[in-house]
Amino acid sequence: MRRLREILKGTLLPPGAEEEIALVEKKQREDASYTEYLESRLESQLTESGNKDAVSPRSYRQDWEQKQRDSQNQHGRLEELREKILLLVSQTERLHDAQIAELAGISKQLVTLHLHDLRDAKLVRSAFGLDDRSYQVDVWFIEQPGRKYLFQHGLL
Repeated sequence: MRRLREILKGTLLPPGAEEEIALVEKKQREDASYTEYLESRLESQLTESGNKDAVSPRSYRQDWEQKQRDSQNQHGRLEELREKILLLVSQTERLHDAQIAELAGISKQLVTLHLHDLRDAKLVRSAFGLDDRSYQVDVWFIEQPGRKYLFQHGLL
């Protein structure tokens, strides 16, 4: 992806292309992290058992995903920017990515990336809506766990 970014540098991209590139890059980082985690788990299991036939992958992916969630913030807090986005979504229902980006003062691509992570964490949800030009967009709503998070951390 780095090479693709170099090739595309200075090129006007079609709508949505930057978000797609950002999501692919995120997926590549996750895959590399999971591969590293899986290799270390399999190696330690092999070392412990001394028998390569005893090695089984079990639910390593689920373990890794849980460790990723746990390590995101050891104090149980989201990144400051994600908290800001979550708060914006809670204060104004039916905002779409571009509106949130404008209110947060950041790019639409970055907002989209954070919103997808917040959705994966089940703090927000999206639905199809229309923007002011009648284009179909994702509109965002806060979920109960998102409200609970904001309340527990004194943000509501």
